Amino acid sequence: MHRKVLDTVIRHRLLGVGDRVLAAVSGGPDSVALLSVLVALRERLSLELAVAHLNHGLRGAEADEDEAFVRRVAKRYKLRLRCRKVDIASRRRARGGSLEEVAREVRYAFLRAAAKELGTNVVATGHTADDNAETLLMNLLRGAGLRGLAGIPICRAEGALRLVRPLLEVSRADVVTYLTRKGLEFRTDSTNTDTGLTRNRIRAELLPLLAEQYNPSVAALLSSTAEQARDILDLVRVQLEAAARLVEPIEDGFALPLRALRQMPRAVRTELMRGLVAERFGRTPAGEHLRSIERFLLDPARPQPSIGRGLVCEIAYDRFVMRRMHRAASVHHVEVVIPGTTVHPGLGAELTAHITPQPRDWRLPGRPPLSLAEFWERVEHGEREVLTQDFDADAVVGADAVLGADAVLGADAVTDIGPLVLRARRPGDTMQPTGFDGVKKVQDIFVDEKLPAAVRGKVPLLCRGNEVLWIAGYRIADPYRVTDTTERLLAMRLTLLREPARRAGPPDDPAQRE
Repeated sequence: MHRKVLDTVIRHRLLGVGDRVLAAVSGGPDSVALLSVLVALRERLSLELAVAHLNHGLRGAEADEDEAFVRRVAKRYKLRLRCRKVDIASRRRARGGSLEEVAREVRYAFLRAAAKELGTNVVATGHTADDNAETLLMNLLRGAGLRGLAGIPICRAEGALRLVRPLLEVSRADVVTYLTRKGLEFRTDSTNTDTGLTRNRIRAELLPLLAEQYNPSVAALLSSTAEQARDILDLVRVQLEAAARLVEPIEDGFALPLRALRQMPRAVRTELMRGLVAERFGRTPAGEHLRSIERFLLDPARPQPSIGRGLVCEIAYDRFVMRRMHRAASVHHVEVVIPGTTVHPGLGAELTAHITPQPRDWRLPGRPPLSLAEFWERVEHGEREVLTQDFDADAVVGADAVLGADAVLGADAVTDIGPLVLRARRPGDTMQPTGFDGVKKVQDIFVDEKLPAAVRGKVPLLCRGNEVLWIAGYRIADPYRVTDTTERLLAMRLTLLREPARRAGPPDDPAQRE
């Protein structure tokens, strides 16, 4: 086995001449074999060895006996030793999660600390090909994707510290044979027989079943498959590093240029999404969610994918955006003063309005040069925009409203038809856009115009109740347009004083959750 492990070490460059190696030794067969092999290779590679042992405090006297055993082994080899006892059960109760997960986190934190204390630059653990096969199956059953198929990494760098697994290409049966031939004692962890734990159940039930009924070398085969997946993942990782430079952090999420994202190989795109969701939102997306995102990326006409836990994604200004949706307070309405100036601080809008006789040379304004989405992209980038719009005054405020130079038309003057207000959209808002025969929901207009969801709650609307008379940057409602019979104009000038926005930031209105 020395030759086999040495071959693994050389091929994967796990250890170099003069490395200072901390061997993680539990007292079980794998870790005892690891330490024995490292001692045998010590002179060949000029290694400096030390031992670390963590007592999880889960098995009472049995765990204490394991620690005493490791102390004797380290003393026999004349190696420096670091031991620590931790109450894993208490830590699990305090932070939650599975016992295996908490134990793993504590174990590796201890190994990093021990390596620093002892001045070692490499930590070696005794994971074998069987452990790799178990991990691959466990990840496969959880739907962990390509990274899961890669199993246990044979080497991982953590700054100046390297974590290596020299026995990863050695089977557990080879380990037992080696220990028997060398006459080496080891400890048996009684918790390994607890089939209530997923890994133990895979080890005790699933792998033996696969070996007996399908392939006796299934563990080696799965471990080899994991190695191939790691090789592919290395290639993907190179492209991921390049792709990561395209990520634009935004408030509560991230954005990526749509064209570049679509041109990526699918494996790169999937792993990029998986990693970004885990990094930005602290969760690993399920395979079905990743497939849903993939379909949406390639066909934005599909409904926005639901990925749970308040996360939403959309196409906004040729960018793919994913963010966390927050419930926000509605922007209040402000009653419009005619004639005069109305300011809506929440929407960053200033509206001036007055009534005037229709000039004889009045002409219907041309079609807006920008679409609604294009217009609001400019506003979101901080450009100051000014819009002018004429309405049929009699249709809007009523034919009986007579305004003098100092008169103010407010809520009291239009109680028969309701006050005009400036506000953001609300559920149930409708409008009959100029040139349309029927009434449309404002939500549907925004969707048809491809206006990003993050912007929809920021668009000022001129309204009366749930009826929308004007969408800023879009059209007015058909019943209030100027016609040949119009006698008076209600002339409005809307100035948008938006500060440069954090692109695709959180919504300002809960209606955006539609």
